[in-house]
Amino acid sequence: MKRRTHTIILIVILACIATHFIYQTNKQMRISKDLYPVLLYFLYIDCNSTKYNAAVFLLENMKYHYSKGRIIEVPENVERWRYMTDSIYWNLIKNTSNLIDNYPWKALREIQTVNRKRVDSIEISKIHTDDNYYLDSEHISSRFLISHINHAFKVWKESKFAQHLTFDEFKEYILPYRSIKGEGYHCSGDHYYSIFAKYLSKDSVPSLRGVVNHYNLTISAWRGLNGNFSERGIKGEYALYAHGLHDCIGNANYGCNVLRAFGVPTVVEYNICYDRWAGRHFMCAIYDTTGTWMTFTPEFDLPSNPNWETGAGKNTLNAYRQLYGAQKDTPFFLKP
Repeated sequence: MKRRTHTIILIVILACIATHFIYQTNKQMRISKDLYPVLLYFLYIDCNSTKYNAAVFLLENMKYHYSKGRIIEVPENVERWRYMTDSIYWNLIKNTSNLIDNYPWKALREIQTVNRKRVDSIEISKIHTDDNYYLDSEHISSRFLISHINHAFKVWKESKFAQHLTFDEFKEYILPYRSIKGEGYHCSGDHYYSIFAKYLSKDSVPSLRGVVNHYNLTISAWRGLNGNFSERGIKGEYALYAHGLHDCIGNANYGCNVLRAFGVPTVVEYNICYDRWAGRHFMCAIYDTTGTWMTFTPEFDLPSNPNWETGAGKNTLNAYRQLYGAQKDTPFFLKP
């Protein structure tokens, strides 16, 4: 009985210490108390100081990030539509060896004609969304963050494309749950992995270009199977399954997030203008094992594409990189 009492007392003491510690940490980082469990989990349950430091990095910089819009509810028939699209494409390629060289273009086109008629006959309700602004510190849940951090560390350890990264590099190129400030509808890394694993891991993809190529082919096939659903209000990750609901910002956002979920060191970059064209462009850059950055546009391009260097990339002015951590030496922080 005394032993049990001592155990209870010890638990209470540890809880008090933990509460005091988190309180002091919160005073410095100004995090939401709803995210306390993230620090408690990695400090006292997982007992992993590196993961704890990664969580601190995400939490202390979270105040600089927000989303415009969020998904409130996804109708069941939209999930069925997504599952059907995935199933059709997977059954088409699952037995194809060396997918890059033997991609079944003819079979895909034949299925597209039949599938679009089938999909058009289905009543796809609009996903319930809103377009308000949400601070990450108030909208991100502790469960989401713990799951995302655990997955990021898993792929950092297992991916041949990420094992060379230092912890500081990992924090910016693999760990973040978002790649573009203001973009909503974000998913955790393990969620993206569960959707794309059978495609991006197919044939034991040997290179960074191979991973990106598989990603491009997958998105192209999904959208090609369904055609244009812009009038039906499909948003968030569901826009990956139809044409007409994306631009270069969406391409870069989802491309970066998915590639990070597979242990590919990726960032989003954008240029403010070109020397001869109007407008700006968002793209991705991959950090390879030699320390070289390779720029490309997800869904349409591949890393180290010579056409980029002689085409759009050659005419780009003032490219900026999107990073999760606050850059304290930038004009925003240095202004008087």
